[in-house]
Amino acid sequence: MIVLNEVLYAEEWLEKDVPWKKAGHVLHYVAKYYFYKGYSKDDVREKLNEYMLRHFEGYNKVLDRELIDKAIASAKGRPMVELDGVCITKAEVEKIQALEGKQMQRLMFTMLCLAKYHIAVNEKCNYWITEDTADIFRMANVSVNEKKQNEMICELHNLGFIGFASLKKIDNLNIHILIAEPDSPHEIFVDDFENAGILWSQYCGKEYIKCDCCGKMVARTGRRQKYCRKCAKNVNIEKTAQNRKMFDL
Repeated sequence: MIVLNEVLYAEEWLEKDVPWKKAGHVLHYVAKYYFYKGYSKDDVREKLNEYMLRHFEGYNKVLDRELIDKAIASAKGRPMVELDGVCITKAEVEKIQALEGKQMQRLMFTMLCLAKYHIAVNEKCNYWITEDTADIFRMANVSVNEKKQNEMICELHNLGFIGFASLKKIDNLNIHILIAEPDSPHEIFVDDFENAGILWSQYCGKEYIKCDCCGKMVARTGRRQKYCRKCAKNVNIEKTAQNRKMFDL
């Protein structure tokens, strides 16, 4: 998950209960936040314990010590990221548009967005990305099996759009983005990496709506559409049940 403004993200979580599945993730950012505020390692540990006691039912300071240790180790010495977004340039857009197929375009656009994010955080990264392949395809809104994922990435490599750390052993977790043109005029501003592929589709003219129920971005299929397919089904079931109840009364 790409967090553009880690300060705001941590402050939001400080006011909410944390689910166990996200405890490690949340504690990492909360720990970074307290280090950012100038707290010592011992003070951060105490702050994290206090946070978990307030916001996680069943938290045990002794039994869950390893969780706190990992959060502190991952956060100490790392600066907070505070970005509004990243810009994709006109020259970069033209290169992506030269690719055949909307899925390939969405994938390349998403990888370029990630590279722009990493270089904004650390200019020494030189447009390398290290995200998990499954996460990249999810953000690109490209749903294909693992074999097809590898084929698409290899095709981008063969076309000269990306490079690998080693040609002897292709590692999709270390991809070098080779199409960056930062000096070209800005064309697309990206501030939502979770929907990067959808943003590209919108740029290309496809209409999307945000589901009123779950917030998911889905392609527009009707002028009065308010929900994604799943939520629309649930809403219809609920309305039908209410109508039957009124009729029975």
